[in-house]
Amino acid sequence: EDLCDGFCCYYLEEALFLREVGIDLPILLLDPVFTEHQMNLARTLNAALFIADKKILSTWMGMEHKPKIYLKFDTGMGRFGFMKDDASEDFLNLLLVHQKDIVGISSHVAFQGESNKNTLAQVEQLKEIKQKMLEAGFKHIETTIGSSESSLYSPEVHMDINRIGIASYGLFTSKESRELFLSQNQKKSIRLTPVLSLLAPIQSIKKLKKGSNIGYGNTHTLIRDTLVGVLGMGYAEGYPWTSGPNKGAEVEILGKRCSVLGRICMNSMMVDLEAVSESVEVGQDAFLIGGISDQPITAYEVADWSGSFPYEILTRLHPDLNRETI
Repeated sequence: EDLCDGFCCYYLEEALFLREVGIDLPILLLDPVFTEHQMNLARTLNAALFIADKKILSTWMGMEHKPKIYLKFDTGMGRFGFMKDDASEDFLNLLLVHQKDIVGISSHVAFQGESNKNTLAQVEQLKEIKQKMLEAGFKHIETTIGSSESSLYSPEVHMDINRIGIASYGLFTSKESRELFLSQNQKKSIRLTPVLSLLAPIQSIKKLKKGSNIGYGNTHTLIRDTLVGVLGMGYAEGYPWTSGPNKGAEVEILGKRCSVLGRICMNSMMVDLEAVSESVEVGQDAFLIGGISDQPITAYEVADWSGSFPYEILTRLHPDLNRETI
């Protein structure tokens, strides 16, 4: 809470949780679809909304007591938002009477990473819309378009608010993006260090003979007598099913890498414990992301093994997993 100016949430329930645990910083809700009831609840939580649709905007305008809002404009994503041409004189004059509850305008860059002409064009569109609103009589309009990587790469997107997502976990959108940023910005003091670890307990250990089959479909056959461990996490908890079989997936146990064997199960996975056979015990933890070695398991690796990308790896982790803040 001391390291940021506010929080962005997608769902109203997330904003409610933040208020319940005592967070009183500004909250911005990114989900642009709201009923009048939801907007009233957002107002009681002192959370601002993105509004990106004329029907929802009309509902908001008809409310006696309104939550604060940002108008979202589609400047190049083809997703949520009013178009630039929607910001006509008549449209802005209609909104002007509500300006005390309109905090600003927003958009979202389509390209993560280094600046290109598309990103610059999006920024210019948002600036032009802001200028039209000021000329129509709006006194103050905040602007926000920057996301994690665009904020790192492109000073042009630095407006009033930068919405930092995956960078708050110390990650780029991909391993390639990280390497590109480091190669181009060696003199900058900005460094992202991964801060999230994912651990699972070792629930079973047994010695299986050469030729034994592992997992659903018997997709892995042991080529030697092997100490096999069963970890208490699978795809139901959010670890990607597509990481197995035979994708090279690994976990870290007692500082050493151990291969994942066979298919990922619903609530478990099997691993080769031969590298730690002398000291491993049931109840110890395995790192599925992170570790204590010089080369911990990274979210980039899990993404590569599963054919995904770090955003999906982190966001698919089950909300009921025990979370500890260190």
